[in-house]
Amino acid sequence: MNEKGFTLVELLAVIVILSLVVVIAATSINSSVNTSKEKILEDRINNITTGAISYVQNGKNILNEADCAAINAKQHTTYDRCKVYTVQELLNLKAIETNEKGGKIYNPVTNTEMNNDIVTVYRMNNRLHAQITCKKSEGESC
Repeated sequence: MNEKGFTLVELLAVIVILSLVVVIAATSINSSVNTSKEKILEDRINNITTGAISYVQNGKNILNEADCAAINAKQHTTYDRCKVYTVQELLNLKAIETNEKGGKIYNPVTNTEMNNDIVTVYRMNNRLHAQITCKKSEGESC
């Protein structure tokens, strides 16, 4: 008797091998997606801080010592002159732009809104710098 077809063991072996290939591919794809999201976030932060620095450079006497006093005390820094903005304020001032839905800027890693994050522009060693600090709401991660 000539039997045609596959045995149950052969079919199970193929299913196991295909499952392993799918798991390896899914892990690789997930890693690539996460790396891409982190790169997008890095680019957004860079665009926000660059826009804030450009805005301050084009303004006159925007930085002041009063804003620095609170920051220096809280962060144990020694900034000469500072100015604090939210991302939303920078959007309103046209210092930065967004093409995202509703004029909001989102963190692609955590999928949270960045418009309330704090951007500090400061002068240190006669050079302008900027840093962004996540403003957390209760139960929210950055």
